[in-house]
Amino acid sequence: GLMENLDRVPRVARPSQPWAERRYPVGVIPIPAASADASAALSGLVDGILAAQRTGDAATVTALESEIDTHVFRLYALTPAEIDLVKSSTAAK
Repeated sequence: GLMENLDRVPRVARPSQPWAERRYPVGVIPIPAASADASAALSGLVDGILAAQRTGDAATVTALESEIDTHVFRLYALTPAEIDLVKSSTAAK
């Protein structure tokens, strides 16, 4: 019944997201593994953000955060419609 399955989320069937093929308990977010190159790129971007924050360079922080967003969208293989949804739901109100 319903109560026995509350700890499950619906299965996502999209070939571009093989990590989403299994069911996860509610509250557990499937995180796809990033390649070594992608991990290094993200690490470099985070280091750049930290350095820009120390100097008060808000424009650089914003630009690097946008680059991180792009990497994450690619990592999760989001469609343009999904990206638009994420951006609209996280936009400053």
